[in-house]
Amino acid sequence: MSDARRPLADVYWDVMLEEPLDLEPFVRRAAAGEWGLYPAAEIRDFLRQVEQDILGSIATRSGSMAVGPAEAEARAEETRQMIEGLIRRYAAGA
Repeated sequence: MSDARRPLADVYWDVMLEEPLDLEPFVRRAAAGEWGLYPAAEIRDFLRQVEQDILGSIATRSGSMAVGPAEAEARAEETRQMIEGLIRRYAAGA
């Protein structure tokens, strides 16, 4: 990674502070080069990290009983499918 290009996660959080944006539009814009050129592998790695963060949040909420086990598993599966779809669309070949 060149010195001029920031980690995609840092860009994501900066964008979220300025204009709250769902993950898919952010990834689409990142893949289009709006914030610099990010190879598919970096987009994939970013999405995998987001997936882990979301799954960790689901597990925490399930552990605190804010979300039941069946609902937690359903949310986790939805998250996995969403991330896989984003990887197929925006990080193919990574």
